[in-house]
Amino acid sequence: MTGLESGKLRLRRQSQTRVLAYVELVSGAVTPAAELIAFCRDRLAVYIAPRRVEVLPELPKTVTGKIMRDELRRIAKASPSEDSPQ
Repeated sequence: MTGLESGKLRLRRQSQTRVLAYVELVSGAVTPAAELIAFCRDRLAVYIAPRRVEVLPELPKTVTGKIMRDELRRIAKASPSEDSPQ
């Protein structure tokens, strides 16, 4: 898919691994998270495809342009888990 930049995380919680994807769409692009998940599932192995995709206005980056995965982990821990009861 063109028009996006992404960062992927594998989080381990209680001996369970979850794959989360954070994406930044280019200006003016609109793509639902469900469409991005379906795109990944069609092209990736089941254990690699993300279970959740979050679109961020801007991915956190270092001054050299690398995605700050530690910051994405903080965002993931702060957001409610899809596995937790509501």
